[in-house]
Amino acid sequence: MINISDDCQSLGHCALRFLLCLFLIGPSLGLYGQSTLRGQILDDATNEPLIGATVQWENVAVISDDQGAFSIVFQNDTSAIVIQYLSYQTQNLYASSLDTFVQIRMLRSENLLEAITVSSGKYERSLAESTASIEVLKANLLESNNTTAVDEILDKVPGVNIIDGQANIRGGSGYSYGAGSRVMLLLDDIPALQVDAGFPNWEDYPVESIEQIEVLKGSASAIYGSAAINGIINLRTAYAKSEPQTKAALFYTHFMNPSDLDKKWWSRAPYQYGASFSDARKIGKLDLVTGGYYTKLESFRQDDFQHYGRINLNARYRFSARTIAGVALNFNRGSGRNMFYWKDAEEGAYIGTDDNINISERTRYTLDPFFTYSSADGSTKHQVKSRIYSIANDQNAGRSNHSTSYYGEYQFLKQFSKEGAVLTAGLVGSTTSVDADLYSDTILLATNWALYAQASKKFWDRLTIDAGVRFESNFIDGPNIINGEMVPDDAIR
Repeated sequence: MINISDDCQSLGHCALRFLLCLFLIGPSLGLYGQSTLRGQILDDATNEPLIGATVQWENVAVISDDQGAFSIVFQNDTSAIVIQYLSYQTQNLYASSLDTFVQIRMLRSENLLEAITVSSGKYERSLAESTASIEVLKANLLESNNTTAVDEILDKVPGVNIIDGQANIRGGSGYSYGAGSRVMLLLDDIPALQVDAGFPNWEDYPVESIEQIEVLKGSASAIYGSAAINGIINLRTAYAKSEPQTKAALFYTHFMNPSDLDKKWWSRAPYQYGASFSDARKIGKLDLVTGGYYTKLESFRQDDFQHYGRINLNARYRFSARTIAGVALNFNRGSGRNMFYWKDAEEGAYIGTDDNINISERTRYTLDPFFTYSSADGSTKHQVKSRIYSIANDQNAGRSNHSTSYYGEYQFLKQFSKEGAVLTAGLVGSTTSVDADLYSDTILLATNWALYAQASKKFWDRLTIDAGVRFESNFIDGPNIINGEMVPDDAIR
């Protein structure tokens, strides 16, 4: 039996009044204690807005815009709002202590393990979280060593040797001049080896604009291909900060007499001089970095010389904190003369024989358009990177070669913050044409494309496991005659 009060004479009438109360009161109950936090995130030392910083409350996350500003809705309870930015110390804010607008000043982490790298997974993560052995060289190390070419500083890295201009990591590839060393060289995450020989042109890479160098000592073939089976060297150029930065340098090298004066062939001491500059500044939403370098070397080896200069430009425009597009350019022009071996170990120690002299003039450039789009919370990223790499090496004795390479890559990144996992996947394609005196009857054509995926999962804040897979296809249409000898079709395809 059901007793009904005077105010509710029927069951249906009572139910109607109850639903009406829920309709009127329910939303206010759901909104009770809900607040909106607005603020700006800045670098504590430079006052620079931190773009793309993550602000998270439980499962709700947003990223700061191009002014470092953000807005997030949260519930007034004891859960912390967490502010994170790579290479900065994490901050926690609690609802009970928040105003409607806050200015958050982030402190840089001084721990080397917090250095940010991209080489091991094609996304930014701290050095401590990388499962590979990585050496990180900062720009101040290059400056303090008066480094004029990248190979000069790499030769000082433990486990790395530069042999006849080719990088070798932990002896993994042995020695094979002109055939590549299975160490992938990247410039801003894009392959930068001379395509016809897998050879690094160290003079092309803009030392004056490099922010850091990452050396991965181990295989990374799942996401970079078989050319990275012995490691990676990634040169990452700088971007503009909140305050304009302009640097310039002059240098001079004087070669002293050898201890054995019988080996001295010169009447005037050999020398080298040069100059470099770089400028990085923000112009509205445009980040612009420019640089230049010139050197003249008159070597202690008789008649050897190197005269060359380069210019570089990197422009990045922020349509918003989520959408970025830009282009990078690196141009190198020069000439030189060198020898392969000396006449003898005595008076001819620094003098080359006439039949092994190489004289060259070169023009090389790279042009790199790129585009990035991120989701509102920064957990998903779509990135398109591309490069046009043109090489014109004009040399004596039938050694000239001209090549053009086109490279394109689409990369998808998804971060699962709650699960502590990251998925990286992508599609890569490249095509190359090589016209060289070595190939007497045709132009060498090469095509490569690949699909890759790599997942990274963190367990118990101590263990990180990476697993990757790659499918790759290569096709080479080579010449029928090399050095006057017929080559079978199955040897070139």
